[in-house]
Amino acid sequence: MFNANLIRNGLCLFACLLVLPLQAAVDPTRPSSATATVSGATTKNKKRSLRLQSIRVSDNSSRAVIDGKTVYLGSRIGGAKVISINLSSVVLQQGSERIQLGLGSTAKFKKNSQEVN
Repeated sequence: MFNANLIRNGLCLFACLLVLPLQAAVDPTRPSSATATVSGATTKNKKRSLRLQSIRVSDNSSRAVIDGKTVYLGSRIGGAKVISINLSSVVLQQGSERIQLGLGSTAKFKKNSQEVN
């Protein structure tokens, strides 16, 4: 009886371990791909997309994850500087252009105080 229970429990554990990687492959809470295009730091004409993946704001610090890289206020990514991090968006500055990355929305570009989608 003891061996049967041990074998059954071992098979259940093995089956669970096989299913776990499949569940981790798709994240239903991931926001839709909000992307912005900014000039790369190395090539002026080359453009690349930035995707805001998450934001964490606390009393003493704020950080966001853009394209898998954790950024803080003042950080640089893709040739743009992080100038604002709030609960729902991150604002980047590249030259005179401001780029707002939102969670689950499209990026908004501002140039000389005019908003462009």
